[in-house]
Amino acid sequence: MSKLSGAVVLQGGTDLMVSIKQKGLRPSHIVSLRNLRGELGKIKESHDGVRIGAAVTFHDLEQSAVIRKRFTALHEAVEQIASYQIRNTATIGGNLCNASPAADSAPPLMVLDAKLIVRGVEGKREVPIESFFKGPGKTALSRSDVLTEVLIPTPAAESGASFHKLGRRMSEDISVASAAAYLGMKSGVTAVARIALGSVAPTPMRAHKAEKALLGKKLTSERILEAAFAAKEECSPITDLRAGADYRRAMVEVLTRRAIETALARSRGDAD
Repeated sequence: MSKLSGAVVLQGGTDLMVSIKQKGLRPSHIVSLRNLRGELGKIKESHDGVRIGAAVTFHDLEQSAVIRKRFTALHEAVEQIASYQIRNTATIGGNLCNASPAADSAPPLMVLDAKLIVRGVEGKREVPIESFFKGPGKTALSRSDVLTEVLIPTPAAESGASFHKLGRRMSEDISVASAAAYLGMKSGVTAVARIALGSVAPTPMRAHKAEKALLGKKLTSERILEAAFAAKEECSPITDLRAGADYRRAMVEVLTRRAIETALARSRGDAD
């Protein structure tokens, strides 16, 4: 059955064209923003973080020294997204607005505490990324809204972040499961812990119970395993053609442990 809709926005088009060709989407109009990149296509570094225009491609992010050095978890996710050809066209704004549970950019942005700048007929507003996803293919955007920027604050001193992904055919495939972690340490104790998961719930999700297992504690191997197990119990994956629900849960435990261990090593300066 055809899916009728109003006007849709086109930037990279890697998701929209699939929806039109394979999923029966029939928009009344397609509004192209390709000639309006300007500020939307820039990565701007400042003392308090980075601003990423919604039209910035994954190739732009992959090549950015700022993203590679200061926002490692996002860089790790970006370099594993699809193929080179797709990364050269697909944009971060499109990936987020498509609202796929498997959107690889979402978990690292969640743990990095990103905010999304949305503009519409009622003006400009800032949306925490955790509040942006409402369901598969559904976001907090109204029909008149457009996502224009992603804001990421500068990570604190003694912090580290990491992203780990499992795909069926090496890393560039759609995620079977993914996990990102951010740790802010103070005197060897966890002051800040954020863990996010992809492909294991109706939307990219924060694993709050897993975070609670880490907060205010020294991170021993046992504590990390406890948090990884909590993430496994917290997620709600489905069985589909790519993987079974039980397999995804098991992989969440493995990926979360790896993400925490890598983030901890980076907070100590022990990893690149």
